[in-house]
Amino acid sequence: MAAPEGSPGPSPGPAPGAVAFESVEASLKAHLQGKDYDEVRRILYGRAYPELKISAEARQMAEKGGYEIQGYEISAQPEQLRAPRKVRVACVQNSIVLPTTAPIEEQKNAIHKKVGGMVEAAALAGANIVCLQETFSKLLESVAE
Repeated sequence: MAAPEGSPGPSPGPAPGAVAFESVEASLKAHLQGKDYDEVRRILYGRAYPELKISAEARQMAEKGGYEIQGYEISAQPEQLRAPRKVRVACVQNSIVLPTTAPIEEQKNAIHKKVGGMVEAAALAGANIVCLQETFSKLLESVAE
């Protein structure tokens, strides 16, 4: 199927033999160390956010499911009337699983299965709040147009 007129068409992907780009964070970790790494992270994120320990089981689920799992400590000012407490928030950004030419119900079920695994991994990592980014409404919007 040809791309619509005026559209750039499908992305070509990495050149043959090239290493696929994993993420900005992975590239920073691979190419910067010590003070250089700390300074680039400070410029990008404002200050250091210590990484949280994620259980091996949650990491294995992420690897098996083909997604990354990360955890960072973000502190807040103490409240005047309540004791400090820890809240773990999981932010899930999903992607499509099947080709957009697959039947809608199959696409929906595949996304739900993938996101279900992500929610399970978040629970294993101790999350008490899970935020889902347009898990299926985005797909429905594109179909309606």
